[in-house]
Amino acid sequence: MRIEMIINIFIQARMSSSRFPGKVLAPLKGVPLIKWLIDSALSIKQKNQVVVLTSTEHSDDPLVAYLKEIGCAYFRGHLENVFNRFQKALVQFPCDYFVRLSADSPYLQPDLIESLIESVQQVCPDFASNVYSRKFPKGQSVEMAKTVVLQSIVDAWLTDEDREHIMPYFYRSTDKYKGLYFDTLVDRSTENMCVDTVADLKRLEQFVNAYSLDKQALSIATTS
Repeated sequence: MRIEMIINIFIQARMSSSRFPGKVLAPLKGVPLIKWLIDSALSIKQKNQVVVLTSTEHSDDPLVAYLKEIGCAYFRGHLENVFNRFQKALVQFPCDYFVRLSADSPYLQPDLIESLIESVQQVCPDFASNVYSRKFPKGQSVEMAKTVVLQSIVDAWLTDEDREHIMPYFYRSTDKYKGLYFDTLVDRSTENMCVDTVADLKRLEQFVNAYSLDKQALSIATTS
C-alpha cells in the first residue's frame, strides 16, 4: 500500500570544489550545471520542495545569488560537516523523508528518483539507496532517509566520512536501521555522467545518449 508522505529533495552543492572550483555554475550547453539537476528535481511529482543545501562560506555567495535569481529555495550551513547541514535544513524545511542529490550530476534521470521514491512509499524504510552496489553509472546516484531517523543521530557516532557524505553511516549500521537498496542486473558502474573536472564538463558537452533507466533490470532488497 502506498503511504502518503511529505518528501523534500535536497541538492548538495558548493563552489569550492578542489578539482574544479565554481563548477556548479559552470555552463553546460549554455546552462549552469546545477540548473540541469534543479529542473529534473522540479519535475518529480511526489516532491514537496526542492532545496539547494550549500555553505555559509563567502565562496558560495555567487551560488546563492543565482538561486535567488531563479527562485530556487536554499539553505546555508556548515561547509565540511554536511551531515549537520542536512540536520539543520530539515528543521527549516520539514518533511517525512528527504532525497539527497549531488549538484555535479546534471544528467541524473527523474525516472530513477521517482522509482526510488515509489518504493519508499511502499516499504517505509529508514534509508534507501541505489549506491550501495555501485552498479549504476556515476552521476546516477540517489539516496533517501527518514527525517526522524537522521535527526536522532548524534555527531559523536559519526566519522569524518559520515559528516561529509551522510549515508555511509547507514551503510555501516544495517543492523540498526531498515534499509532499501536498488540494484540493477546490468553493471554500468564504469560509465561516468558526473562532473568532477573541466575535462568531464567538456566530455558531457558532447554527450548524446543519456542514461535510460531499465525498470525490468531493477532488483530491490530490504534489510530490517
